[in-house]
Amino acid sequence: MASTPAPLEILRSGPYAVKPLGRVASEWFRITDLRFAVASVFRQSSLRALTPCAFVIASAASLGCSEDVGGGTAAADTAAVGDVLDASSQNETTETADSLITDISGSELPSDGNDFIDDGPAALDLLNAQRIASALPVLDVDPTLSEGCEAHVAYMIAAGKLVREEDPAAPGYSEAGATAARNGVLASGMPRASDAAVHWIDSVYHRLALLDPGVQSVGFAYDRGFACLDVYSAYVDPGRHSPILWPGVEQENVPTTFEPVQGVTPIPNDVDGPTGPIISIMFPRVTLVGGGLVSSLVGADPNDPIDHLLRLPESKDDPWSEYQGNAVLLVPLAPLEPSTTFTVTVSGLIDGEESLREWSFTTAGATPPATLD
Repeated sequence: MASTPAPLEILRSGPYAVKPLGRVASEWFRITDLRFAVASVFRQSSLRALTPCAFVIASAASLGCSEDVGGGTAAADTAAVGDVLDASSQNETTETADSLITDISGSELPSDGNDFIDDGPAALDLLNAQRIASALPVLDVDPTLSEGCEAHVAYMIAAGKLVREEDPAAPGYSEAGATAARNGVLASGMPRASDAAVHWIDSVYHRLALLDPGVQSVGFAYDRGFACLDVYSAYVDPGRHSPILWPGVEQENVPTTFEPVQGVTPIPNDVDGPTGPIISIMFPRVTLVGGGLVSSLVGADPNDPIDHLLRLPESKDDPWSEYQGNAVLLVPLAPLEPSTTFTVTVSGLIDGEESLREWSFTTAGATPPATLD
């Protein structure tokens, strides 16, 4: 049996590949001559449908551009703090270490238990490869936390569905399993354990939890389509840290599209069709993110910026803003071109000072069409 590739091997050739880092990922650099106005209101919420002119760092006025941009709204109520939105359509309430988690319910479970593949090491390698790409240390697997996840996976198998809250009166209940469920990300209908890892990475709200620098030791279990990753039972307050980027600096094979998990998405309802991958910058909880950030996304042609939305923390018109935490999300309004290098620029007030962040990533190649022999 072939051995599971190490995280660094996945980084070079796997689905979340990134070029070897020849330099430390750039920090937010102070700049003294921003030739555009930025609002200084702390956490002023906005959703902006940015026009090409709004992407340019140089003065918009000097380019003859208008600063009048359109907006959009998402028609739903804002989730209360502590709500866990369960993708199996069971909305239940629990608190999870200052974060909210949305579970993933996948396709119908295979009828034959032999169809499931427990490639748990590969799943953890995928998660660690992404953390390395985002300049984070790899996760430690805690055997005790894994036992809790094993208990909860067994509970879900007995229940025949994804379950967030264990019932003390139900068969298979355990305190360890209940704790893992409250503090973890879950998935069901996954033919392989690694499928759950891919879904968690591609789902923006799960990804923010997995890339939290305070998540250092985890528990993991998979069986018969159900997966559990306990991320918060051993959470450590990271304090101040560098912004966490997704995709990472010079990361390769980035997906070209974003597929929301059963409607749980920062994309407003009035945006039609598929979008590009949701780019994220996660700031420390204590960082003050100004409401006047300006963003740019360009591909092969730097003179042809890509239309996108910019979601700031605590956007009042975003029903899932509680899941976003202190992250800024950039949403391309159409799928990105495959095998293309894109450059992201976000500028504005961070902790009351003018700052600039710029980095690049490359999308995956196009999937070749199926052929018949």
